[in-house]
Amino acid sequence: MRSKQTRQIKLGPRSPALVVSCALGVLVGLAVVVPNGAQAATAGDLDTSFGGDGKVTFDVFGGVDDAANAVAIQADGKIVAAGSWCGFGAGCTTRGFALARFDADGSLDASFGVNGRALVTFPNGPAEAAGVAIQPDGKIVAAGWRDDDDGVDDADFALVRLEPDGELDPSFSGDGKLITSFGGHDVGHALAIQADGGIVVAGEHWSGDDGDFALARYNENGALDASFDGDGRVTTGFDSDGDEAYAVAIQADGQIVAAGHSLDDCDFGEVCIDHDFTLARYNRNGTLDISFSGDGKVAVGLGEQDIAYAVAIQADGRIVAAGGAGGFAAFGDFALARFNPNGSLDASLDGDGKLTTDFGSAYDRAGGMAIQADGKIVAAGRFGTSELALARYHPSGVLDSTFSGDGRLTTDFGQFDYAGAVAIQADGKIVAAGTTRGSESADDGDIALARYHGVIDDTPPETTITAGPSALTNDPTPTFGFESSEPGSTFRCSLDGAVYSPCDSPHTTAALADGAHTLRVRAIDGAGNIEPDPAERGFTVDTTPPNTIIDSGPAGTTADRTPTFAFRSSEADSSFRCRVDGAGFAPCASPHTTAALAAGEHIFRVRAIDEPGNSDPTPARRAFTVDTGGPIDDPEDPPASGPDDGAGPSAAALAQDTTVSIQVRGRRLKLRQDRRAVLRLACPPTEVSPPCTGDLRLRTAMKVGYRGKTRRLTLARGGYSIGAGETRAVKPRLSRRKAKLVHTSRKARKVKAIIRASDGAGNTALVTARVRLKPA
Repeated sequence: MRSKQTRQIKLGPRSPALVVSCALGVLVGLAVVVPNGAQAATAGDLDTSFGGDGKVTFDVFGGVDDAANAVAIQADGKIVAAGSWCGFGAGCTTRGFALARFDADGSLDASFGVNGRALVTFPNGPAEAAGVAIQPDGKIVAAGWRDDDDGVDDADFALVRLEPDGELDPSFSGDGKLITSFGGHDVGHALAIQADGGIVVAGEHWSGDDGDFALARYNENGALDASFDGDGRVTTGFDSDGDEAYAVAIQADGQIVAAGHSLDDCDFGEVCIDHDFTLARYNRNGTLDISFSGDGKVAVGLGEQDIAYAVAIQADGRIVAAGGAGGFAAFGDFALARFNPNGSLDASLDGDGKLTTDFGSAYDRAGGMAIQADGKIVAAGRFGTSELALARYHPSGVLDSTFSGDGRLTTDFGQFDYAGAVAIQADGKIVAAGTTRGSESADDGDIALARYHGVIDDTPPETTITAGPSALTNDPTPTFGFESSEPGSTFRCSLDGAVYSPCDSPHTTAALADGAHTLRVRAIDGAGNIEPDPAERGFTVDTTPPNTIIDSGPAGTTADRTPTFAFRSSEADSSFRCRVDGAGFAPCASPHTTAALAAGEHIFRVRAIDEPGNSDPTPARRAFTVDTGGPIDDPEDPPASGPDDGAGPSAAALAQDTTVSIQVRGRRLKLRQDRRAVLRLACPPTEVSPPCTGDLRLRTAMKVGYRGKTRRLTLARGGYSIGAGETRAVKPRLSRRKAKLVHTSRKARKVKAIIRASDGAGNTALVTARVRLKPA
């Protein structure tokens, strides 16, 4: 046994970084840097993300004596502790139910009650909560006892139900609280909620010197459930003077298991000399289940004073009870017993179905117990008269040496400390709840909680970069998105080999210079595991626009009403936009032939747009004059005749023309001997403002090797102009080298056609299609 008070730095994925500083070959600095969230935590270590050191204590509204007897974990991870509050001066003149809710970091949840705390008092006497449970709708149910303040031991079961915000729920018994009497001294110790919403409370009923198990079941509205033994209440004796139930659990089949102890030769209020672990199982109607040990009851001795304070049902239906066992003078050890579904002891637990664990003091006992998802059993209680204690067992009953080294640990809050309950979070962390006092008999208690790491997680997360440039970009401050394989991870980013620093997704870089860059991102999960191989993405910033050059075309007077212009860009793989006179820029390719022009002066302009998207800010221009030497028709006039009798599109039709589309006919392109790829394009007959014009680019769908580089390669470009309802063959030409690549590489034959389209109304569209080149 050892108390977890130290941290060990381990080599591995969660290890801190060793930073060495040198100057002129001399070591001048050495430091261990632990990234945020990283820690070499092992199972059993206090979780320092809870309260700063893994421990939380608080005083309920300045109460004189406060205690936590139960704990439950909400679906959202918040922690609810329940117990008692005693205040207003010496002697505890007022005692009531106390509930507190904590956020995951151990701070009080201000959305609950008054600053995270809720007090409930009952008329005519003190009260204390001993059990708590969370309903599926988030409402909180607490159960315990209320005693008349008349000097007579005549307590009653007491229940409250709170709304998720900590207010009493008026739909429960009219005002959110109730008491139930069995006709004697009745104390509720435990609470469980059935799958159908029924609420089961277990405890003790004393009538004179005879004590029995006592159970009550309530409907969701707080009324006693008459289908449970006729009036919602049942008592069970064990042929002994005093029997008390301290725990209750619901099996998957709805049967109810209560656990506690039976007392031989004992009158009420006396110190008894012989206790046994005692269990009873009930059918859903409240009758004892005779398939359990023949009569529904079983008692097991582990020593002279054996009391079960907790019970839980394993996934396989076996029943585990935990508590204390020892001699007459005092409890001595943690105690566990496990039963088969038929009530017999399960010999697979420590050979005979029962065991004790010594922490080395005369008064060790478990007050709470929970079963992990992997079947390991966690018991929490007290070590002597000074510290809170936990033990974790393998399903076989052997102490789990991965938990604090020997399966046992103690935690000191600085006074008399003990845990009355324990719960397992969804992430495997262990929460123990109890009380810290100046001494065992002192009335100066505060509620105490501790949280421990429960699962050793040595698996580092993996980062995936989900968004951001991966090749050329004209954005000098690109933004990247990324995610971790483990939710809740934090991230560290490094650009171009700089020191990793905290970052979040999406992440926007500082302004970057033109050139190649690399972003690396690594994740750190909640357990502190650091990703050893960061995700990385290389990209190139290019903010320099291309320069456009017109190589040929009329520059003076021409008789050609449809002149042709050839042009080029200073950067390879550029696309182009052309315009004549005051029309808008539209996609085009070199050589480009204009539509029929009227006689007179005209200006042709063309601008290049490079692959990153930079546009030439000063388009190339060429002025020219069309002069045919005689009168000509205005090419913009409608034809003298046609299918629509020369009317052309109506003004209403043009006003509604908001789209243009282009269609690819066929998915296999023939690559001819003259190196031209034949692609058939169609302009729909529904096009209102023909022709459909634009350019296209044929690019390999996969990366291919070309001129010493591996990349997606643009094979050819071309332009087109197609009338409404027409289909035409567009024949962009490949260079000799690229045509040879298509003949020799199957990967180069898988092509993506990227087609830009526009119409006379200025509508634009981008169409892509997967096609395959077939060499002739």
